[in-house]
Amino acid sequence: MMSCSSEEKGICQNPKGVSSYMERTTDVTIFWNPWRNADNYTIEYGLFGFSLGTGTRIVVQGRDKKITGLQPDTQYHFFIRSNCSVGDEVEFNGPNLLQTAPICPNPEDLRVIDITQTTIEIRWTPTTNRFVVEYGLSGFELGTGDDVTILDGFFAAYNLEPNTSYDFYVKARCSDYNSSDNETLLGLTTLP
Repeated sequence: MMSCSSEEKGICQNPKGVSSYMERTTDVTIFWNPWRNADNYTIEYGLFGFSLGTGTRIVVQGRDKKITGLQPDTQYHFFIRSNCSVGDEVEFNGPNLLQTAPICPNPEDLRVIDITQTTIEIRWTPTTNRFVVEYGLSGFELGTGDDVTILDGFFAAYNLEPNTSYDFYVKARCSDYNSSDNETLLGLTTLP
């Protein structure tokens, strides 16, 4: 007498290895190991403690789903289930916990300290212990300038061109996935 495994019978099972990764203060990606007989997956999520059937429900393919637009510094629950052939259904797996991050505060009181022919010094009031300064010629596109990680509230750009305008963007970096908005100083011109 031969026995068949549940996979051979086509019985639907929920995905295994369900986890999540916070990408930003309001974005989380849910991951899972897919069940090979599943056509797709249903995820339902809502605020911590919500009742199944009252959350936001989405049907997805694959092995992950990015959920955006969540509230920062908030706990959520999510449930997931495999959707197999009609009549071969499973209950939701969960609740699983999601936690979004606190909002990273902007640097405060960004100001110019000194400008010479080849140097611009700026200062701000620290709101955390790590900042990213990006600077370049006035009008440069963010992501294409020179960027430096700073651990306090002071930065000096050296070896600049005389009589030339520069833009500076400073943001707090609370973690690898959580940054503030940029504070800006635009059109700072070195002396002739």
